[in-house]
Amino acid sequence: MAEIPAVNTSPLIFLTQANLLNFLQILSLKIIVPQAVATEIKAYGNTDFIN
Repeated sequence: MAEIPAVNTSPLIFLTQANLLNFLQILSLKIIVPQAVATEIKAYGNTDFIN
């Protein structure tokens, strides 16, 4: 059985800022966002800018 891929915080932020989040669907129709990643993104919200 194939494993469902997981994604980290930085790729989610970069892809969202570039309006390319749908690129993750090339890898798999299901992507796991670990609880720690979701918590980190929620904690920073719109103030999190990666340069």
